[in-house]
Amino acid sequence: MNNPKPRLILHVGTPKTGTTTLQQSLNASRGRLLRKGILYPNLEMHPLGKHQWIVQYLLRSDFGTFDRNIRKIVKTVCDARSKTVVLSCEGIYNRFSDLSPAAKQALRNLSEYFNVTLWCVFRDPVSFAMSFFSQLVKNPPNDLEVCHGTAEPPESVIGNPWFLRRLDYAGFVREVEDLFAFPVVHATCYEVGNTVEQARILLGVDAATLQSVPNVNKAVSVLGIDLLQRLNRLRLDPAERQKVVSAIMGLDRLLGPTSSQLQATDEIRKKIRVVTRKSSEYLRERFGISWDDGPDGRGESRCG
Repeated sequence: MNNPKPRLILHVGTPKTGTTTLQQSLNASRGRLLRKGILYPNLEMHPLGKHQWIVQYLLRSDFGTFDRNIRKIVKTVCDARSKTVVLSCEGIYNRFSDLSPAAKQALRNLSEYFNVTLWCVFRDPVSFAMSFFSQLVKNPPNDLEVCHGTAEPPESVIGNPWFLRRLDYAGFVREVEDLFAFPVVHATCYEVGNTVEQARILLGVDAATLQSVPNVNKAVSVLGIDLLQRLNRLRLDPAERQKVVSAIMGLDRLLGPTSSQLQATDEIRKKIRVVTRKSSEYLRERFGISWDDGPDGRGESRCG
């Protein structure tokens, strides 16, 4: 009798949902997880503890290296007699629409080796949009990702088709499940600080096994965003730009308690609610995920 396929939990994002804390927690807990039969592979590991190579090789159409890495993981699973593999790369969600048909097929081929679950953590679209905008302002300019390094106001960026695709949660779920030809998505709702606990529940482990590390990826404040956007209007060498970004982020951390986080205006909030209404209805009906704006309709939304 053939041995059953190991389970693969592929954490695909979304960005800005505690991904860095989760990835660093998984990486720091690798030994304890392995003793429970759970492998978090230390293969081409990004400094922040994520498997960024997955989306990098798919975008480059380097399917040979991608497949060799997957086969290495399969061998490690067999040697360690693990039953579960966890990979984490939020770039899969963020860049899924940029993948070629061949790249998507390579992703689908994971089901030849594993019983695949794609874990996706969804954040209230308004809160996600503002946090994601802040991250884009910080990111270096990139011709392939048109909103990176933007100096435009949030109203303009949020209306960009590239940005709007990242708000189409339902579209992502449908396309992924069409690709795999069966329901592979496990969706959960993001609230601040709950992503590692959701991973514990999904993996069936306790806090002693998967220990949470402190959050190192602090959100940029309004002051930091203003300074970064001033920087983005300049034409600097990438290395020089990074030096200035580091200085701005240091100042932002120093002044953090005196500077507020970016909040959506009523106009932005209304626009996002309109464009994401059908997607939000789908998540509520399919996964029981919904959001509560609170009594004043402002601030960080909560899962309903």
